[in-house]
Amino acid sequence: MPRAVLLFVLASFLIFNLGCGGDLEVVAADIDPSSVNLIGIGATQQIRVLAKYSDGRQPEDVTLKSTFQIEPPAAAPFAPTEAITINASGLIMAMDGACTWTKGGTEEDPTYGTNPYKLIATYENHQAVAFISIASIVNCEFPDPANASKVKIVRDTAN
Repeated sequence: MPRAVLLFVLASFLIFNLGCGGDLEVVAADIDPSSVNLIGIGATQQIRVLAKYSDGRQPEDVTLKSTFQIEPPAAAPFAPTEAITINASGLIMAMDGACTWTKGGTEEDPTYGTNPYKLIATYENHQAVAFISIASIVNCEFPDPANASKVKIVRDTAN
């Protein structure tokens, strides 16, 4: 009789554990970092696509399993389509001259704005969005990191 009880317990354990994984699903995807600033032709930034699961576990890096699309801004000082690329491992690179930055305000109190490229990553029908600003042409004025509080992000909401 003890052997039958042991087999019952083991069989119940296996059935329970095999059924548990069926409810796990991806509920969202994020891009880290969600905002990138490339300075100069050849500048790079590595991003990661992170999948969030229904059971609340730590997000999983799914960058290599994701697809990417880059959309140029509708209105920027100079933002050609081919200025930025991203490879399958999530490495973004400034390939050509572009400028998404504008400078306003006064010389003593400058303000900066950017109408960035939009990066869309897709993993299992979930999309995540990040924004890429670029300054890789002469006279493209971009903020010094010390002036980060004076940066205004302008995003084209039509897209």
